[in-house]
This record gives sequence, C-alpha cells and structure tokens, in this order.
Amino acid sequence: MTSETPHTSADPEETPAAAGPMPFAVTGPGDLQIAADRTGTTTFTVTNLTGRPVRVRLQPKSSDPTHDAWYSVSGDPEVPMTVGATITVDVKAKVPADVPAGKDSLHLRAVDEADPEQLTDGQPVAVAIPAAPAPPKKGPYLAIAIIALVVLLVGGAAIWWFLLRTPTPPPPPPSLTPSPILTVAMTAPPVISGQLVVGSVVTTTAGTWTNATTTSVQWFSCTAPTTCTPIPGASGTAFQIMGTQAGTYLKVTATAVGPVDTATGDSAVSAIVRTVVPNVATLNVFGARSLLAAYGLTGVVANDPTNSGCSIVTSQTPAQGSVADKNGVVQLVVTYKPLTSCVYVVATYRATFIPYSVPTKS
Repeated sequence: MTSETPHTSADPEETPAAAGPMPFAVTGPGDLQIAADRTGTTTFTVTNLTGRPVRVRLQPKSSDPTHDAWYSVSGDPEVPMTVGATITVDVKAKVPADVPAGKDSLHLRAVDEADPEQLTDGQPVAVAIPAAPAPPKKGPYLAIAIIALVVLLVGGAAIWWFLLRTPTPPPPPPSLTPSPILTVAMTAPPVISGQLVVGSVVTTTAGTWTNATTTSVQWFSCTAPTTCTPIPGASGTAFQIMGTQAGTYLKVTATAVGPVDTATGDSAVSAIVRTVVPNVATLNVFGARSLLAAYGLTGVVANDPTNSGCSIVTSQTPAQGSVADKNGVVQLVVTYKPLTSCVYVVATYRATFIPYSVPTKS
C-alpha cells in the first residue's frame, strides 16, 4: 500500500542537477519480526529528490538474492511522484515453511522508471525468522484405546484396594519456603558503536541484564548531554544517522522486562555527530548554497565581490566527502556570471546522505 504526500511549493524551473545526492530518500524501521505463521508487514517512506516528476518503481530486496521472492509491495509497485513528494510503502513478507529459523536482511530499492540508473537503496531492516510450527500429529487411536483400558483396569484395582485397606493418618504438610523475587537489574549499559557521521549506520547493544525476559532499545538525539529527544521510529539495534542529527549527540535507552518488574538503562552520550561535504562543483551559487544548507553547511564565495547568484562554482574547500562540523563554512571559487544570466526559482533541496567512512591513518 502506498500513499503520496503532495508537494505544495511551486515547481522549480530547470536548475543544474547536483552531482552526489541520491534521487530518492528511503527510510524504514530497524527490524521486522516475522509472526508464527511466517508472515509480516513493515512500512518504508520514499521521498522524490530528483527535482522533477517521476514514476518510481519499488523493489523489496534481500541481502540474499534467492530470498527476494519472500517480499512484495502491497499494491502497485510503480507509483507516480510529484516533485519533493513523500509516499509510504507497505512491504509484505511471506517466508516459506521449510526455511529454518534464523535472520535475513531487507531493504527497499526506489528506481526512476525514466532513468533506471537513478536509484536509491534504503537502509537495511533486520528480519527475525521464527521456527516453523510443528505439523499436527496423527492420532494413535488404537494406542489410546489400549492405554484407556489399562488405566481403567488399574484404576479399578486401585479403588478396590483403597476401599479395603486400613486407613492411615495423613502425613504432616511440608514446610513451604517462599520463592525469591526475581527483579530485573542491569549489569552493563548499552554501548553505541560506529562512525558518528551523517549517512553512517551505527549500532547498539541492549546492555546486559539479570532476570530479563525481553529487551528493547530507543535512540535519542541530544542537543546537550542532558537534553535529549526520542527519534521517531528509531527502535532497532541499527540506526542510520540523518541530516537532522548533525551537530547533536546520540544516546540509547534500553528497556528490560522481567517476571515481576521492568527497568531501564542508558548508554553513555556519544561524541557530536558531524556532517559530510557534498559536491557543488558546476552548480550556480544559488544552487550550491541551497544544497550546502541542506547538509547544515554555509557556502561563501571567495573570488566574486559582486556575490552574483548566477556565477558557476568551479572548485570548493573542503572537498567533496570531507567531514565537517555542522554550520561549517565551504569556500567556493566561481566563474563570474551576471545576475541576469540565469532565472532563479526558490527551491528546497533535500539531501540524501551517502554513508561515508572516515579514512584512518596508517
């Protein structure tokens, strides 16, 4: 099932396409729990970032291509999208009965029908597959009849013996020792792992607990180490950092449920999340500044005192792929173009962040 959120701002006229951002933003939950009947449903969101109306093809994909047939889109897998529109996509799972219990990984791929090379793979969703239900056993009717007859004979003999025996006094009742109360206690807090860069996927443990039967986690975004807000939908052990988390800290709260009580425990607050510098070369100054703003950065022209928005960016510092703090400055070197040489339409650039690995020193 898909639904579209209309784009209410005016459609922009032609502007140069930015090299680097993906054509779609695809987000989803952290995990999918398959039910006992081997079925399940999860929901993704897809946003059109191409800057033009498109017809998008929606393809559920497994990390194992032989498992792709387990997943399907509810409704039409090919959907028209207006500029900047966001749709929700329900993906159904049906795991064959002969597949053993285990884990799989699912992501949603969004493909531009007009240009199949323009595609985006969403973040992976962990799929937990339970054991298949045991087949019903055939009733051994003859064996049951024989057992019933034996029980009847033995029971009759026991009753006859009970009626004829000499009564004996009952034994004293056994002393009762109360069972200990098993309360939940945390022995080790959750631990966040991974690169704290926009676009990266970070993971967490649920911590270590005694007397816990189930555990769950919730990710938080913190403007200060003690000022934190839960991130909607971020309840899995894996989380892809988005642009809205740039300049904030991350924290995880684990909840453990036991036989008689529930307890929570927090991870340590992470270091500050940084952002990745996109490529703005070949864009005019208007487009470059809008794209950089979507990444939490500011573009400053270094060699054009007129500050013409139609000038074309020829180089940038820092370069594409560099890691920077939120509100950092990117210096732009441009080829001058007068303001009258282009028509600028105010548009909203939405950034899709490509996961970036920070190089380590050898």
